[in-house]
Amino acid sequence: MTRSDDLPDAFARIVASRADVLSVSGDSAIFPHYAQIAAFATKQKIVSIGGIGYTGQGGLLTFGTNLLAMTERVAAYIDRILRGAKPADLPVEQPSKYELVLNMKTAKAIGLKLSPAFMVQVDRIVE
Repeated sequence: MTRSDDLPDAFARIVASRADVLSVSGDSAIFPHYAQIAAFATKQKIVSIGGIGYTGQGGLLTFGTNLLAMTERVAAYIDRILRGAKPADLPVEQPSKYELVLNMKTAKAIGLKLSPAFMVQVDRIVE
């Protein structure tokens, strides 16, 4: 699914399958549709998790790379290159810091009861 024209069919299949959980791709082709997908999931009272930025568009959960930490690493690499390091000589790094983000308004809208054990694992709450 990469076009908004595809959404009604996708939504119909999700409803027909009686899905309880929806995992939304973090793919750049899906990102423009986050708000529409989040609104659908909330209306259907489906738990949903998506890529970076999904909770800001009304989605319930996001789990992904911490953008601030990733930006700091990129800045450090740029600094090293500007100081003369050859990009080919720099090691490849994997993200090491991840975050779980919860949209509390969406959680309340779908009637989700969240345990204290879950809540202590949440890194950031979006209202």
